[in-house]
Amino acid sequence: MSFFIVTIAITAFLFTYIPTFQFAVPSRRSNELLHVSVIIPARNEAENIGHLLSSITEQVHEIIVVDDHSTDNTSEVAKQYGAVVIKPHSLPSGWLGKSWACWNGAKQATGDILIFLDADTIIEKNGLCKMIDRFEKNNGFVFIHPFHKVKKVYEKLSAMFHFVTYASMGTFHLFQQWTKPKGGFGQCVICSKKDYFAFGGHEAVKSEVVENMAFAQHVLQQNGSLTCVGGKGAVSMRMYPNGLFDLINGWKKSFASGASATHPLYLLVISVWITGMTTFVFQFPFYMKEFPFALSIGYALITLLLYRVFHTVGSFGFVSAFLFPIHIVFFVFVFLWSFVETHLFKTISWKGRQIEVDTRKRKLFK
Repeated sequence: MSFFIVTIAITAFLFTYIPTFQFAVPSRRSNELLHVSVIIPARNEAENIGHLLSSITEQVHEIIVVDDHSTDNTSEVAKQYGAVVIKPHSLPSGWLGKSWACWNGAKQATGDILIFLDADTIIEKNGLCKMIDRFEKNNGFVFIHPFHKVKKVYEKLSAMFHFVTYASMGTFHLFQQWTKPKGGFGQCVICSKKDYFAFGGHEAVKSEVVENMAFAQHVLQQNGSLTCVGGKGAVSMRMYPNGLFDLINGWKKSFASGASATHPLYLLVISVWITGMTTFVFQFPFYMKEFPFALSIGYALITLLLYRVFHTVGSFGFVSAFLFPIHIVFFVFVFLWSFVETHLFKTISWKGRQIEVDTRKRKLFK
């Protein structure tokens, strides 16, 4: 029964408080963002980018869409919404697509503050104003994980991946007031243009599959300031709307690589937690006969603890938390698939590109 107690304790420890924008009141009007450049790296995002651009109702200095060699009409859609579209030359040796797109967008930008947004995100009402308020309060680099709006049943299978992603940041736990984050989200990043280039920008992590974790750790190594925030109330996203295989392919693209980039302490804690949860799930039917009351209480506690996180990071609801055994089994399956592709075949596929993975990662933490 020890695994049972450890699992509950770690679940409670990892998530004491996740700051969001849900109750934030913007301190500025929507036309007071004329120093902000929004940069959107986009590859084959014609179906998504119109939703994002139409949601940016606040007046910013410029919106730059970096077309990363799309084979659809991403550029044409972006131009229809008044965005500046740039098309970098062919991917240089040693660079991966998103980092190359972000780097070129930043070099083109003329605003004092840069906001990097993934093309499948959506800005909520007054969202940019709230985010700039948070940036000015915290300074440095602000990494925001968009709130995941779920529409189809299979999309709820992303819940546990978000849980592990948040846990790997090492910033929402019981001792968060006395520790620094150990990573950063990738869908939305805010910084000053001056700081971006002072810290080397995406050029410093040009070959990293999980560029957000690598860049955040690079900033920390250089004694930079970093904040992680949940996007609820400011920025949301709809992930993998094209079916279950799209969802599997999206998560397995980076999860094994992300594990190797996670701080060793939090990787250990998360690994123990996943092992405990997996053990709990598979041994539950056998122990239930012997300890029905204790396991029922334990199941309820885990459900409530997971629900606290699930409803903060996305529209997953209580049912998703209650059905956590399904999420655990699915997570382990996709992670193992990702591990095989990353560490055995050393190649992953995403948006029509075959990406060779260098598993000989540099040591970011000493």
